[in-house]
Amino acid sequence: MSQRIYLDYNATTPLSKLVKAELLRLLELDLGNPSSRHWACTPAAEIVELSRIRIAALIGCDPTEILFTSGGAEANYHEVSREINSQSRLWSDLRIVGITIYETTCTKCRLMSKLILMGLFSSLLSFLAGCSEKASPIGTPVGVMTDRKLGFGVTEGDIGYEHAFAMAKNAGIQFIELPQQWDEVETTSENYESPFAAMANEVYPKLDTALVISMNPIDTGTHRVPEHLLHSEWDSIERVEAFKRWFDWTKSQLPDAEIIAVSVGNEVDVYFASHPDEVEAYARFFKKVATHIREQLPDAAVGCKMTFSGRKGELGQALTSIDSQADAIMLTYYPLDDQFLVRDPSEVSRDFKLMAGMSEKPIYLLETGYPSGVACQSSEIKQAAFIDALFESWDEHVGKITLVNLVWTCDLPKPQVDSMVQYYGVKQLAFREYLATLGLLTADGVSKPAFDRVRESVRMRVKLR
Repeated sequence: MSQRIYLDYNATTPLSKLVKAELLRLLELDLGNPSSRHWACTPAAEIVELSRIRIAALIGCDPTEILFTSGGAEANYHEVSREINSQSRLWSDLRIVGITIYETTCTKCRLMSKLILMGLFSSLLSFLAGCSEKASPIGTPVGVMTDRKLGFGVTEGDIGYEHAFAMAKNAGIQFIELPQQWDEVETTSENYESPFAAMANEVYPKLDTALVISMNPIDTGTHRVPEHLLHSEWDSIERVEAFKRWFDWTKSQLPDAEIIAVSVGNEVDVYFASHPDEVEAYARFFKKVATHIREQLPDAAVGCKMTFSGRKGELGQALTSIDSQADAIMLTYYPLDDQFLVRDPSEVSRDFKLMAGMSEKPIYLLETGYPSGVACQSSEIKQAAFIDALFESWDEHVGKITLVNLVWTCDLPKPQVDSMVQYYGVKQLAFREYLATLGLLTADGVSKPAFDRVRESVRMRVKLR
């Protein structure tokens, strides 16, 4: 036989590429022992908790039933101990997940010491046993609203994506948005390089989290059509067919995902404010690709994301040529003036009424947020008041505004803010502060009052149903 076949998975199982990538990412983080309770350990504990949620979703049990051990022998020991200690609440109904790891080199031993960060050792028990529901680092689940859909733009801040997502999930989210920039994915003709759709398919179906996909030939003021298509017009056969192929590839990466909406473009009105002569051609492009998307995803709403201010502004009438072909009016909403200073939260009610009156079609609020920064003439108290006003206004129009996506979980670290400022090309201090303080948590994961208001608002509406 010319080729060897490895079958000894009982000894060492080959490592999944996705798992390897995640391990390497975690090894770069400065994390403490998840079984301790000081500041350096909380992010590690959150990684453990999200892993627990994922495994529970995969095998169909409650996360509290999952107990990590370091190997098969320890799992067996604990299973026996559970019988012996059957009167103990902690052990009464746990499912043991044994993770057997064999060490053969010193390099692996050094790696093993860092794998503690993922909570694969029984020392995690002391952390779990000492945590009341109130003390849980990611908060206890508040439930899910059944008369509307809530999402979160999950930003990881300094705490990691697992931590941030787990906090958002326990606050009641039902979906997340997966943004895709066309020229980043299709680097050359029919060569698609992004791993994010496949990663999303691995994670979110197991966590009962749906997807809204933004496939962007335009991203706010930026043209994102691949270079090899720049010579073509919006409504040319070449560009339309290329977008369809990109969509088909993206869908092929998401066979298990629940896709509830697809937006063709992000805040396209900002681009068209400088290129009004392209609106009609884009409308024809949108009509053709939207028809194709509906054929492939008949249960997903197809639309084109625009800013609320742009949609009701001078260009609004022209933009109806796009929205007339959509299943839902897809908007972003940040109550700011043109200097990026916040408007008073009391104005939210009026704005929601205007949104609801825009069309007979449902309204999807695919981004909404309110900065807490002083340079925006805001505060954490104002941000919390915005959340209260948003939920109250949503109640009034829940039959029309059926979906809201909050931006963001965590404040952005400075390098990320710097990158976004450069991308958008806006140098105002208030704009920087707006980007930096949209989070409902601080960058290090501390809840602002607004995040607590989200949790309480969802909890109240779950109880009312």
